[in-house]
Amino acid sequence: MREKVVCEICGWHGTYDKVLIAQHPFNLCDKVQGCQECLEINSIWTACNTPYCHEMATCGTSTKQGYKRLCSKHYGKLQ
Repeated sequence: MREKVVCEICGWHGTYDKVLIAQHPFNLCDKVQGCQECLEINSIWTACNTPYCHEMATCGTSTKQGYKRLCSKHYGKLQ
């Protein structure tokens, strides 16, 4: 399952493999993540794994297909 992500600044959504990643300019042991649309750094968060949902994943659960990250709305439907 490819991890879905969203930029909190411009709303771009895609998968983690599309996120820009570069070495931090001041801490060479660290990396920064950037949005490919607005180029803002450290604005990317994990989105709900439910199809067509791009809300922030705040919960998670194990499933037969592996660990699934969910927003609170979709996690609540599992209960």
